[in-house]
Amino acid sequence: MPVPVRGEARLRRAERFERADYRRIFDEGRSYPARYFVLWVAQATDGAARFGAVVSKRTFPLAVQRNRARRLMREAYRLSKGGLMEGFHLMLLGRRRLVDSTTRRDDIIRDFASVCRRAGVWKGGAR
Repeated sequence: MPVPVRGEARLRRAERFERADYRRIFDEGRSYPARYFVLWVAQATDGAARFGAVVSKRTFPLAVQRNRARRLMREAYRLSKGGLMEGFHLMLLGRRRLVDSTTRRDDIIRDFASVCRRAGVWKGGAR
């Protein structure tokens, strides 16, 4: 699992989704299910890689759970973005088991890398 050097791991404003990006990725993107989330991938129209995390109130009824789920998904992206190819918009849609007490951070990061390989956005392509 690639670990970026300090400073590289930040999620900058330019890397975050804008409001219109969420609708576009649902309309034009493709989904890849994983254990802890569903990865949506779309080709970036402007060439810049962007990331978004989505959680629903139905899946995570408590605000504490929603915030934790978003934080874990952003962290998985930040720690793995050195291994991702440029030019794709990625969105993670959280699943319930993401915030279970038995879920470990390393498992989430490993799951993110695995689903990115399947989606073909990991450097070196799919497995």
